[in-house]
Amino acid sequence: MKIKDVLDPYSLAFLLEGKYATITDENKFLLNLRVFYDNRHSWLEVPTHLVVMLDLSPSDFSQYSRIDSKHRRIYLDEDIDIGVFMERVKEWPKSERRKDTLDAIEEVLGEDEDTGWQTVKDLELAGNDLLDSINIQVNKGADFVRNLGNNSQGQSIH
Repeated sequence: MKIKDVLDPYSLAFLLEGKYATITDENKFLLNLRVFYDNRHSWLEVPTHLVVMLDLSPSDFSQYSRIDSKHRRIYLDEDIDIGVFMERVKEWPKSERRKDTLDAIEEVLGEDEDTGWQTVKDLELAGNDLLDSINIQVNKGADFVRNLGNNSQGQSIH
């Protein structure tokens, strides 16, 4: 599967600039996410841009996820919310919304636009699909996550 099958030029640029993605030495695309944990809990850090690109919103996640508005990140609760996110990543290449987004952006940019997109759009993903191309870095220490605001828009799981 190629980058152009799952991402648009703007999302790719955002993910690369924010170090949420890398192009490996083998010219493969890898999505880099981090998990923060302590003795009681863990959260997956996801940039809000990626959440929006996947056509998700805070209301799709429980009130136990945390939002860092300043840095535009959401920390997804391990018990339920990570699964919601991973399921959407898994089905994303087949999504009509993805196709509509890519078509609209290509129409705006045009084929002659030099955005760097032309040089990377045909690179392969590191895995078989976007889900398989996620590299998770595990980090001990989640006090800062606990101090963030709860996802007040989130659905209650109880």
